[in-house]
Parts: sequence; structure tokens; C-alpha cells
Amino acid sequence: MKFLAKNIRGNFIKVKIENIDDLWWLNNLIEEGDLIKTKTYRRKKMEDVGKSEREIVIIKISVEKFEFNGKIIHVIGKIVESSDEDVPLHSYHSFNISVDDIIAIEKNFNDYHIEILKEAEKGNFLRQILIVVVDEGTANIALLKDVRVEYSEISGNIGGKKNMEGRDKRKADFYGNVLNFIKKFSVYKIIIGGAGFEKENFYEFLKEKDKEILKICVIENTGNCGVNGIKEIIGRSKHLIKEMNVVEDAKFISQLMYEISKDGRCCYSLSDVQTALNYGAIDVLLLTNRFFNEHRKECVEIIKAVKNKGGEIHIADSENEAGMQLDALGGIAGLLRFKI
Repeated sequence: MKFLAKNIRGNFIKVKIENIDDLWWLNNLIEEGDLIKTKTYRRKKMEDVGKSEREIVIIKISVEKFEFNGKIIHVIGKIVESSDEDVPLHSYHSFNISVDDIIAIEKNFNDYHIEILKEAEKGNFLRQILIVVVDEGTANIALLKDVRVEYSEISGNIGGKKNMEGRDKRKADFYGNVLNFIKKFSVYKIIIGGAGFEKENFYEFLKEKDKEILKICVIENTGNCGVNGIKEIIGRSKHLIKEMNVVEDAKFISQLMYEISKDGRCCYSLSDVQTALNYGAIDVLLLTNRFFNEHRKECVEIIKAVKNKGGEIHIADSENEAGMQLDALGGIAGLLRFKI
């Protein structure tokens, strides 16, 4: 989630939705009575031709109902402000919030809301991959997000084989510039690619200069350099993102099933989770997005209580195998600090 404006004391934020996870956090943030300002469309009749056309209108509504289906948030409320004087105030209007939309929210932010905003802002970094395609004296870099790719390029005058004096230093300086650039980003994985040996050379440079960055780096062979090399990798990295989420879901559900098999430190079903919560026993709360949508009020309270007691929250996707397993157990479970 990209914050375009944030004034918590002034009860105001303006954000751009960058991925589906942002919609989940936003759904957790919005409440009845909040004011949301956004761009929408209305049909206006053209009296002279007897037809109607769509026009853009900026409206602010007071939220009465909203629903998240996993891809969009559908919002219904009364209009309290409009850029078009022909739009009647206090009339009902509905619109969808989806990826790439920009909205402004006015509400009274409490400590829980502030925690959600922190998690939403931090969550962006866990959904981003940096691709670095290295060639002689050129590095093409792409920040891969959920639906967009941001391109950059760094060049260095290394010189050819006829200009060997000082070439190693010039190459090291070039690698250093690339390293300094990629350190500006907070991502969970960096893919280093290229058609020749430069990717391995840069990887060896990282071994000496920045072992922390190296921990999140992987090497991919490509048949191309430059932007074409990036495009070659993008298909693989999109698959990698998906697989990483699936692996994370599977890890927690596998641990849950193991604890269930030996009647160990776990609980499942809403009532058992609430009981464990009263004992302060929940270390990791597991729930599916489907369960959250069906039991939003209870989930918001449970999530808040678990976080207040130092627990971790993990949302499993109901569309993958691990999420289906959790839904079969009731959609919510807990890995416990101690058996109760």
C-alpha cells in the first residue's frame, strides 16, 4: 500500500492500492461511518441526442456497507460531497475499490487501526522482487510488484580489452554503484540474471561486500541481457511469488496437522481459539481469507488480542490446498505456546 498522504492526528489518509494484500488490509481497516473519497463514474443524459454518456465524478460517501470478495471491495453508502452539483447529496451510491485505485479515508484512528496501517505499509516489501540483469558495464534493474514493473538502468564505463589498465577498478566501481542502488529497496528476493558470466562475477562481488544482501539473492540464467533478459525472468518470478505463498501456507498447516495428530499444542474452531486466547496461549493464529470474510467482527477482535499478546498472524488462501485443509477444520486455528 502506497501512502500518498497520512495525517493520523488529523484523521486522514490517502492511499494507492498496489496489490490484493492491500485490499485485505483495507477491508480490515474500513468501518461503518468512515468517509471515503474516490473517483467514480455516473451516467449523464444528453438531452439533445437522447443518449447518455459516462463522466468522471469525485464523491465522498459515508460508508454503510462493504464486502471484500478477494479481488475487490464493494462499498455502499450515502453521498456527503460531490464534484458535480447535479449529483444529489444523501443519495445512495456504490463503487468498487480494486488494485491501482486511489482513495482518501477520513476516520478516527485508534491504536489497532494504526497497527493495521503499519502492517499494510510493511507488507508491500514482502510482495516485491528485484531483478538485476548484469552485462559488461550495464545493469538493467526491475522492481517487480503485483501488477507492475518499474525499470531502471545503471551504466559504467568499464572499457574493452584494449583498455585493460584500471579495468578491474572500474568494474568494481560499477558493481559498487549497482549494489548501492539495489540497497535502496526493501524486497524479499533479488534475482540476478544475464546471458554471460557477469552475473556470476557480480554475485562473487556481493560475497565480499554485502553478505546480508547475498542471503536473498538467487542466480538465473537467461538467453538475453537488458530489458529482454528481465522479461525472460518475469514469468519465472511471478510463479516464484505464488509458490512462496503456497509454501508458507503449507508450512503452517503441516505444523498444525502434526500437532493435531499427537494431540499437542494446537486448537481449531472459533470457540476453541477463543478459549486459548483467554489463556494467552496462541503463538500463531491461522485463518483463511474465506473465514475472515464470513466472521469479520470476531476475527478483528481476535487478531487484535493475539497481536497484543505478542502472537503472529497468518492468513491462508482458501484457493490453495493448505487453505482448503484449514477451511475443512473450521477456517481458524492456533499453534499454541503451551498445551491447554
